[in-house]
Amino acid sequence: MGFFDPLCSESDLDPVLGSFLADTDCSVFWKVSRGTAQCLAARGWCITPYGIEHEVFLPLELGGSRRRNLRREIASARRSGLVVEQVEAAEPGAPIWDELAQVTRRWLLSRTQRHEIRRATRRTPHRHEAHCTKVVCRSAATGHVRGWAAFDHIYDQGRLAGVGLNAVRWDSAKAGTTNGIASLLAAEGAKLVRMVHGHDDATPFVLSLGESPFGIPSGESSMQCSALRASLPLQALFALIRKYGEPLYAVRGLDTWKRKWRAESAFAPTGPGKEVHEEVQITYIATKHELPLLEVGATLALVLGKG
Repeated sequence: MGFFDPLCSESDLDPVLGSFLADTDCSVFWKVSRGTAQCLAARGWCITPYGIEHEVFLPLELGGSRRRNLRREIASARRSGLVVEQVEAAEPGAPIWDELAQVTRRWLLSRTQRHEIRRATRRTPHRHEAHCTKVVCRSAATGHVRGWAAFDHIYDQGRLAGVGLNAVRWDSAKAGTTNGIASLLAAEGAKLVRMVHGHDDATPFVLSLGESPFGIPSGESSMQCSALRASLPLQALFALIRKYGEPLYAVRGLDTWKRKWRAESAFAPTGPGKEVHEEVQITYIATKHELPLLEVGATLALVLGKG
């Protein structure tokens, strides 16, 4: 099983894949880009759309109708007197980490699945981490922590070029701002990291919201996917997971929240001399066989912790 794209230039992608496949018995690639999918499709592999990666660039434009739902959520959280601040480097055992742990416990109690996902994810501990910025959302009136988020740093040739929203937890035990807290943490937290590191509006800075697994592409994306031969059994399995798997994993809820950010096709024009560098990236699963029984079994064993 291969995870993600090979780390090489685009021009070297096909020979690197060829060398890798010649030396291994790999029969499935998980979460690859369209470029890798096309190379494997040319070798006769089945290419099935798996999820959607959501990326937006700061400064975030909240005006107009495109992001009105997101704008309303953030405005609601602000009106409730919530403020976002960075967690300064603190020693293990500092009170702030216990506050974050308490928020996480309350957040888990509100979930259908009342424990953290342990497999195929990066765990985010309640402590300081290098190359990761944690922020909290406090009530201005009481000072209580109502939520927190962790942003993994994204580097380009040694320069901080963006952040990835690794985790966001909020106190959903209290009514009124449940949804708005998550949106406020993501938007204001990324903005805060950008300001702390001295980025100006002329420097691109990406906020990666991560993947919506089992997302259903729409519009032009669906047309692009149809050009690649898919595994019909996998497509059916993904559809079943999306329709009935909500109690185990918030597939539709996660997808609905991320779509509010309205990441679009890259370089969509917004005016004279202006471009929106936002992109919806479809990820794919590539399988050597149309009926990948062994591959699905191996994946389930990995996710469930039996492999």
